[in-house]
Amino acid sequence: MRADELENKRLRMFRFANDLLHAQYDSLPDSAKTHELSLTIDATFLAAPSRGMSKAQKERRRDDQTFPLDPDAGWYYREYDQRDSWDGTETHAKKVGYGYEAELAVLVSNDAEHRESVPHIIVGFNFHKPSTEWNFHAREVFDDILAWGHGFGYIIGDQAYLPNANPNMLQNSLRENGAMLSMRYPVKSSVASKGEGTKQAVAHGAFMLEGRWMCPATPMTHRDIMLRYNKAVSNDKKNPKLTKAMREERELSHRQRRYAQLQERAKWELGQKDVKANGNLVMTCPASGSNRHLDCPLKPNEPAPKDGVDLMTVENPPKMPGDICTNKNSVTFEAEHGAKYRQHHRYGTPEWDDMHTYGRQTIESFNRSLKRSDNTLKESTNRRLRGEPSQAFLTILGVVAQNGRNIFNWLEEEYDDNRPAQPPRRRQKRTNHHAPVKRTTTRTKKKPSRDLSAARRARYGLIPA
Repeated sequence: MRADELENKRLRMFRFANDLLHAQYDSLPDSAKTHELSLTIDATFLAAPSRGMSKAQKERRRDDQTFPLDPDAGWYYREYDQRDSWDGTETHAKKVGYGYEAELAVLVSNDAEHRESVPHIIVGFNFHKPSTEWNFHAREVFDDILAWGHGFGYIIGDQAYLPNANPNMLQNSLRENGAMLSMRYPVKSSVASKGEGTKQAVAHGAFMLEGRWMCPATPMTHRDIMLRYNKAVSNDKKNPKLTKAMREERELSHRQRRYAQLQERAKWELGQKDVKANGNLVMTCPASGSNRHLDCPLKPNEPAPKDGVDLMTVENPPKMPGDICTNKNSVTFEAEHGAKYRQHHRYGTPEWDDMHTYGRQTIESFNRSLKRSDNTLKESTNRRLRGEPSQAFLTILGVVAQNGRNIFNWLEEEYDDNRPAQPPRRRQKRTNHHAPVKRTTTRTKKKPSRDLSAARRARYGLIPA
């Protein structure tokens, strides 16, 4: 079968699957539906009913030896430390298998404080060989949701998508369509990691730290806040003298200290004056204007701050200042600058904790529910059909069934017509509260090759690396 025929079959399966999911979403009560959807995206592995063969096995294979084979499937290998919450818990995982990956976009509430306002169901689906073009397949899902006529609220992803995607494939497109991105940066292992506590981008004399443009004179004590927090939690985990309760109490203390330090660091952030139609950001120095928080010798003639704010003195201004220090009013940062790492909430703050942890835990919970013993997707022997379209067909049936269960349980336990789903709140505060937002819910438990093909690069206007 020719490549164009295979692609046509894949697209027909994609259309069929997502039309089913769209119909399920349309069946929800009107009070649960909003124009702007908040989504969390991830991929889950599904083993093929056939065996895979390693390179060594192929070399040892006899001519008379037969074996079941699904040529559309591929090898899945992942070894990682999972850290989707800030309670100090890390899970070291190693997964190896032969099969497929299903890309899943789960609906979440636009407000983490009111999680019960929507059912957590899959509204976007794609299917592919493991570890191949997952950013392209995620982009297809998002483009299809836009084609429904929806906009975006929050988009929450694990590191494979955000921040590790090509920004021209995912981040820029999502921001252009109103998405408020939420991502977790890798724990710093080297400067090249662009993770926590590192310079992620540099432009006009400023630098990006954990998704935010910062004054070049930002003290080092403000740069390594997340690193010190992680080290403190890690040391407590390794301390055999601490009980579980003691570790939890100490982690809460570490977190509250982190919140307070991040609030102080916000005073060193560049101010965002405007966002242009092309995505460029108009930024101001934190030591300029009446809203300033800093007193800098490079800006000696600035007006008095509003409301009698106590200014922090910049003790080590840059010796070779850039435009952000020398321009009188503002500097325009091109959309491409730091596009890979910018996100809506300040990283590590209570607002970020609430939304990101909620999104990541929701999709991990859905992935587990898909593979429970009462779901036919758990065992690959229940999916004895070869080829990607056939496996995708059986998988979407399992997804639709799980969606139905989630909708039924939500209607029975959490739905309240007097508390409709709300649009996302886009305005951010300059400062943050130290206490995390508490969840308010009425729920009661019932009994028991990675590169894109040339054609796809051309489709999205990407320049080959």
